[in-house]
Amino acid sequence: MLDLRQLAALRAVADTGSVSRAAVGLGWSQPTVTHHLRGLARELGAPAVAATPTGTRLTPAGEQLLPHARSVLGRSERALEEVRAFVRDRRRRVVLGIYPSAGLLLLPHLLAWSREQGVRITVREAEVAVLRRDLAELRVDAAVVYTSEADRRPLPPGCERSLLVEEPLSLLVPAGHRLAGTLAGVELEDLADEDWILSAQPDEPIELLLRAAAAACGFRPRARARSDDYLLVAAYVGAGLGISLVPTSIADRTAEGVVGVPVADDALHRSVELIAHAGVDQELVAELTAAARRILRR
Repeated sequence: MLDLRQLAALRAVADTGSVSRAAVGLGWSQPTVTHHLRGLARELGAPAVAATPTGTRLTPAGEQLLPHARSVLGRSERALEEVRAFVRDRRRRVVLGIYPSAGLLLLPHLLAWSREQGVRITVREAEVAVLRRDLAELRVDAAVVYTSEADRRPLPPGCERSLLVEEPLSLLVPAGHRLAGTLAGVELEDLADEDWILSAQPDEPIELLLRAAAAACGFRPRARARSDDYLLVAAYVGAGLGISLVPTSIADRTAEGVVGVPVADDALHRSVELIAHAGVDQELVAELTAAARRILRR
């Protein structure tokens, strides 16, 4: 079978008229060029080059092969250039999963950053449990998710995590609630008799954290309604159905009729993370992580 190096040696000799000059042009040693020409002769059953008093020339067999050698080498070089360009371009692309409220706060700024940096981000929005499954099934390259100390689920296989920000949690209460206007942190044990608006998913990280903290205080949160849509949660709270534990960034954007109240327990916080597959370009992941961290902490 022909070797591309044999064809490259043949072409170089044809272009330079000398084995030594061919070696210089190829960046090889002269014995290496000679070795590949001998191998080519074995494949052809006849020498491809011959020494003359004025240099090295192609034999009739070599002349017959030369156009094919130029064509094959040209196609090979173009293919390599195209694939390398594709790989370079692909490294500046990422399919990013993101949960809805992070999309609201993070995504506009992150997309502006990506345009400036020449990074193409394809966005998939979903709840955290779905994003974790998407990571495991390779539907996304990376995902912005959140977790809590009570969330013990392992990372999806082949993934690595980076912390973006630690975010405290706050109570969302009706404007006329007894706790509305409280500036000091509310103790969780004072909320044992309250009705709650909880997550639609019982394994949602904030609900896991609330249930664990409430159990330590001797009660179980009583669900009056469930939703993962914070606008709907705020509407339920405003209607007096119950109170809810939400990220402070959400509580600070309160709807009419509801207010955010701080909690005393510092353990009631969530960690916002970027999880990425180890196979994704690490330089791009580092840039993406740094940009998301700056945006969220700002």
